[in-house]
Parts: sequence; structure tokens; C-alpha cells
Amino acid sequence: MRSLTRSLWCVAFTWLCCGQPMMAQQTKSDVLAPSLKLTTVSGQDAVHVIGRHGGTEVKVRLTDQSNEPLSGIMVMFTLPEQGASGGFADGSKRLIVHTNEAGEAVARGFSPNTVLGRFSVSVDASFQGLTAHTSVAQINVAGSKSAARGISSKMLTILVVAGGAATAGLIASTRKSEPAAAVPQPTFGPGITGTSVLAGTPSIGPP
Repeated sequence: MRSLTRSLWCVAFTWLCCGQPMMAQQTKSDVLAPSLKLTTVSGQDAVHVIGRHGGTEVKVRLTDQSNEPLSGIMVMFTLPEQGASGGFADGSKRLIVHTNEAGEAVARGFSPNTVLGRFSVSVDASFQGLTAHTSVAQINVAGSKSAARGISSKMLTILVVAGGAATAGLIASTRKSEPAAAVPQPTFGPGITGTSVLAGTPSIGPP
């Protein structure tokens, strides 16, 4: 009985000394390290027509190591200082937005500058010493005169078709009003008359 009790105490002591640290080590390895992640929701490869305001806005989502959204976190959008770029509502190159309950931040009020080409919007977030970064590709393109005046391509097509139809109608009415051209009659030498063909019995003039 005494030896059995001693064996049980040995097993318990071994588990306390060796088993618990191993379990603690495994639990520690299973815990994910804190981290931030920025994901682009919209605005990737967006096309901006020079001279127009609005367009596709850059939207990002901020999540933690468990892919859970983080709200109330500061996110900064930065535009290039030179070359193809643009500005936000106040004309600045930087915009600070806080994430909503879904972890999303939207860069509103962007307008392209007058330089053609591709550029990237830099997006950064920071929280409790952690940082996250991503870039969103954009492009500035030239707009036609009709686009700059606010005339859509569909409306332009309608106007072109209507103008073509009006021109065709004018040409047709002009042709109707013109007198028919006289058909030249054949001429013959002296003493020779023309030959006429009528329905019924044909008759031929004198030789």
C-alpha cells in the first residue's frame, strides 16, 4: 500500500513538473501574434478622366490577425507629389480617415490632375505599435471635348444618327424638286424618218 501511494505521488510530481510546461508551450504556440492587414475593396485599376470629378473611390478594409474588422483606426491615403496624380477635396495630397464598424475606410473627394499616366495611392494604417501598408493602382486618361462638356457617348451617337438622317432627307427632297432631264431624240438624214414600234401590227415608214 505504501509503495502504491509512493508511485502515485511520483506520477503526479512528474506531471506537474514536465506535463504542465509542455502544455503551456503548446498553448502559447497556438496563439496568433498580433498583426494588421489592409485589403483593397474598390478602386484598383480605376480610370479617371481628366477634367471630371468623382469616379471610383478607393476603399480599403482593416483587419486583425484573426481577420476581424477593426473600427475607429486611423488610415492615411497619400497621392504622388509629382507626375500623374490628383488631389482630395481640399486640394491636399493626404487624407486621413477612421475605419467604420466594418473596418472600412474610403478616400472621398478625389479629382485627377492634368498629367496622363499611371500612379498609385499609398494606404497606411497604425494601431498599438502595429502597422499595415498597401498600394492601389490608378490611371489618368484624356477626355474628349464632348466628354468634358458633359455629353455622353450615347447622346453623341444619337445626335450623329439624327444629323445623318436629316441630311439624307434634304438631299432626297432636292432631287424631287429638280425638273426631269430631256431625253435626246435620235436624228436621221434627209428623207429618212425614224422607225416606230407600236402594239399590234407593226408599221414601217416609206423608204
